Amino acid sequence: MTILVMLHVVAAVVWVGGMFFAYMVLRQSAGPLEPAVRLALWHRVFRRFFPWVWASIVLLLLSGYGMIFLYLGGFAGAGLHVYVMQGTGILMMLLFLHLFFGPWPVLAMPSKRRHSPKPPRSWIRSAASSRSIS
Repeated sequence: MTILVMLHVVAAVVWVGGMFFAYMVLRQSAGPLEPAVRLALWHRVFRRFFPWVWASIVLLLLSGYGMIFLYLGGFAGAGLHVYVMQGTGILMMLLFLHLFFGPWPVLAMPSKRRHSPKPPRSWIRSAASSRSIS
């Protein structure tokens, strides 16, 4: 059981610790950067962090359900704290899945497709005024 508990705790620390670092440290530090540089930084960070989240999810599910079925005799032997932990974990996994399959693909798109060059506003005004004159 000790190995399952250790794997469970390490996986939770990697995931939650990574989120804490991204929100409390990286977000604050990246704030003053230019938007294009900040976006590139977040893309590089998430591209490296998300495989660790996937590994954490697999380890959390395997170790958590392993402890429930191997040592507690199933959910009948589980206390309220196990149900709360399971509910919190599933909610976090659903939020991650939403982020990974929702906003992340847009952020992960190559910059050429994501940022189509837009003409400066002065061009738009001059084009609009030239059409109204002719």
